[in-house]
Amino acid sequence: MAPQLSKQDIDSVYNDLKEKIRAYNPRAKMRLIKKALQLANDAHKGQTRESGELYVTHPLEVTKILISMKADSSTLCAGLLHDVVEDTTIKIDYIKKEFSEEIASLVEAVTKIDKIHFDSKEDYT
Repeated sequence: MAPQLSKQDIDSVYNDLKEKIRAYNPRAKMRLIKKALQLANDAHKGQTRESGELYVTHPLEVTKILISMKADSSTLCAGLLHDVVEDTTIKIDYIKKEFSEEIASLVEAVTKIDKIHFDSKEDYT
């Protein structure tokens, strides 16, 4: 089974995210964001991307994009957790209980969007 990010790696990633988030939102819910980061890392333990990278790198990259868009704390948590319900044993009720109804709704919405087939412009040429 592939490893997950170590505690030191999580701390380093968190500190980097925290600095970027605090730059535009000094009132961000950093404890909640760290909790989401830890859950994403734990839930995706052993999962890798086709490239061989740890799977958790994907939600981290999504979160970095959301940070560049100055997303709020709930949206950042949803970015970190967006594949947890779909790709692990974690259920949406757990997200509601541990995070919030709002974050769970955002995660559910992204999960439903993933199941919709969008035609590309190339399909019509």
